[in-house]
Formats: sequence, structure tokens, C-alpha cells
Amino acid sequence: MTGEDFKDILYEKDDESGIVTITLNTPGRKNALSAYSFLELYWAAERMERDEGAYAMIITGALNPDSDDPSKEAFSSGGYFDLRAYEGLSEEVMEQIDLTDIAQKRFTLKMWELDKPVIAAINGLAIGGAFTMCLTCAYLIYASEYAWV
Repeated sequence: MTGEDFKDILYEKDDESGIVTITLNTPGRKNALSAYSFLELYWAAERMERDEGAYAMIITGALNPDSDDPSKEAFSSGGYFDLRAYEGLSEEVMEQIDLTDIAQKRFTLKMWELDKPVIAAINGLAIGGAFTMCLTCAYLIYASEYAWV
């Protein structure tokens, strides 16, 4: 899986610093996390883990470009359970997603076993599954005066 293949997240690496930034990139739904989103996060964590030039990872949420009120932004509003999130996915990918919580557990376990630090740069609300994700990170940084978990 390459960065260009991701649908719900952005994967960017600064080669000079070795810092990987993962952006939850569904601001229209307040970066809500589907099982597929967690699978992409798992793939991104695996990619970062294998990259000897990657030293740390920052996870943050995309801001809504149509919003002019920073108090209404979300790092992630939690779970996203609309079945339309799975439209167009291959059978191979669907087999890796259990629509209950296997994808989230898989990502959480990967985060706990990573030997590289992960920072949650919380720039808005972090609710439900997003709160759980923040707890798996080595550091939590409130990146906005409106951030809270």
C-alpha cells in the first residue's frame, strides 16, 4: 500500500527529519473512523515501522476547509458506521475488515508494539474510538485551544 492508495488518511514523511505525519482526512464527516480507516492506519503504522528512515509518527486530523469556526473542528468524532464507507473496496480488503471492531483492535495492538514514538496532535474533539486511539500514543499534544478528549 502506497501513500497514494490511502482513501481516509494522508501519509506524509519528511525525509530530513524522519517524521511521518498521518492525517485523518475525512473532514466532511469530522474525521470519523470506519473499520476501513483503522485498517489504513494499521497499514500506515506497518509502513512506518519498516522504514528505517522513519523515527517518529504524528497523527492529526484534517481541518474542514469549509468551516470558519475552529471550535467546531474534530481530531476525530469517533466511529463511522455508514456502510457506504465500504463501497468500491476489493474483496481482499473487505476480508481484512470485520465490521465490528477487529480493524480497530488490530491497529491498537500494532500501536502498542511499535518501537518508535507516536504523537497524537489533537486539534479538535477526540471522541469514542479516537479517544482510544489517543491512549495508544506515547504523547498527546493539544494542538488547538479547542482540543479535548
